[in-house]
Amino acid sequence: MDLQRIALHAKDRFPELQLLLFGHSMGSFLARTCLIDAPDLWQACILSGTAWNPAFALAAGQTLIRLEMMLRGEHARSELLNKIIFGSYNKKFKPNRTRHDWLSVDEGNVDRYMADPYCGFIPSVGFFSSLIATGIPYIQNQMHLAKMNKTMPVYFFSGADDPVGQYGKGVERTFQAFLDAGMRNVTMNLYPDVRHEAIQEWNRKEIREDLRLWLSSNL
Repeated sequence: MDLQRIALHAKDRFPELQLLLFGHSMGSFLARTCLIDAPDLWQACILSGTAWNPAFALAAGQTLIRLEMMLRGEHARSELLNKIIFGSYNKKFKPNRTRHDWLSVDEGNVDRYMADPYCGFIPSVGFFSSLIATGIPYIQNQMHLAKMNKTMPVYFFSGADDPVGQYGKGVERTFQAFLDAGMRNVTMNLYPDVRHEAIQEWNRKEIREDLRLWLSSNL
């Protein structure tokens, strides 16, 4: 995985420094993959805006993905899958100002996201297959989770109004899965009235200070 190659390069270039893995949202899924596949490469990990997907939802998504793959091919952009998988995120925040109100209470954050040409695009069928059919089931497998470094400090933080993390329930479920896997140094913070982009939210000073305190006590 590219993240592991980058980490190895960083360790070679700066051997005197500790290596921290930070994953947000989809990046948190990649970070969780790294904790399984290369458990001793990093000294600590931060997971922001992560989630846990129920087995029935994954199974339904995989069925739709197989149909889209047969009908349209892996490189086609799938508005259908995008709507089904991501389309419900805005429901809680009606009346909606934009399609991405779920990202942040701060309207400026939402507007900057929408103005960025690299954000908000429709992913390919192949992307959804990698995410739903392969990636998420891999990181939610308890046998895989058991491979993690049990002593690594891991910090979870998320908004309690983040639909990606099922409004906190998915974060709590992931946190519990880490405990069940034998992880001995895991911490979690859920922030009320905070949406998906927690580190940039209206209370970002509080969130960043909590993060600084955790880092100072664990690295």
